[in-house]
Amino acid sequence: MYKVNGEFKYRCSGTLISKRHVITAGHCLQYGKVPLFSKDEVIVVLGITSLENWRSTGVLSGVESFKTHTDFKETSADVDFAVITLDTEVKFGENIRRACLWEESDDLDVIVGLEGTVAGWGSENPDEEYAKDLRSINLPIVSQAVCLRSDPGFKTIVSSRTFCAGSINGRGICTGDSGAGFLMLRSGRWALRGVTSLALKENVNCDLDNYSVFADVAKVKAWIRSMLA
Repeated sequence: MYKVNGEFKYRCSGTLISKRHVITAGHCLQYGKVPLFSKDEVIVVLGITSLENWRSTGVLSGVESFKTHTDFKETSADVDFAVITLDTEVKFGENIRRACLWEESDDLDVIVGLEGTVAGWGSENPDEEYAKDLRSINLPIVSQAVCLRSDPGFKTIVSSRTFCAGSINGRGICTGDSGAGFLMLRSGRWALRGVTSLALKENVNCDLDNYSVFADVAKVKAWIRSMLA
């Protein structure tokens, strides 16, 4: 959530990765090298499934700081990461749990064809900016070669530190899903493999005719750990 004219509005989703840290997309908080908000203009709301009653059902936390990856550029999904440090530790419970960081191989070919889950407030309705209730979708990972062959436009937004997922027949992410985690169930635990970054077409709510692009957590594990230290 961010503050505008004294009121908080939804901005992006994120994933809790420790008692004090949330990871989201860099473009949610920064444009180029310029932050879009001060830390005092941002709050994190945990444990909610509806944007209509978030004040009464969610756990609100202030922000001590946030930092985007040093290589972040708003025109690409490459390292589209920001780590938010909360001003207090959160208590884990039934509705608030952390995701595990990806600890397996960072080789994308190993997981091509497998599915991950993305949960966010993206809406397919062109008349609304966000969905009122949390939605989730399972998306299969495709190879970089398949993604690049599907449309030449992907060459400008993908890199060795991104991956594509979804399909080209009506399954994908929407605008309100930015920053949401791409989570995979591994050995009974939810592991964070990616962060929802960009769609090929930016002038529509949902680009369901193309693959969705995710910043690859596995390629920046050292940087993330440095943010948690």
